[in-house]
Amino acid sequence: MDKDILESLLSREEFLYRCLGWLYARQTLDEQVSEQTRYRNDIGFTGADAPILTKFARLVEKGYKLSPKQQVYCRDLLLKYHRQIEEELEGLGRRLEEKLANINS
Repeated sequence: MDKDILESLLSREEFLYRCLGWLYARQTLDEQVSEQTRYRNDIGFTGADAPILTKFARLVEKGYKLSPKQQVYCRDLLLKYHRQIEEELEGLGRRLEEKLANINS
């Protein structure tokens, strides 16, 4: 995915929150609890980003909105996760195709 397109999409609050949730869900349970990255598995947050992005993800999970300043900071951090976000979008596309195939059969 082109980074300019991703940046544009991440400027939409709902998409930003969805991507943050996807990446947070990729953290292992112990990483989520400790707000740290413990495994070098190229999944979820980097060690440097884990504390702040975990805090943001928990706020969003509880129904809070990030401030405009937090949204900009979060978007800037999430851009580096373009590969994982693209994987999530591809997975959504496959599931949608399967559902449509089931409806049409």
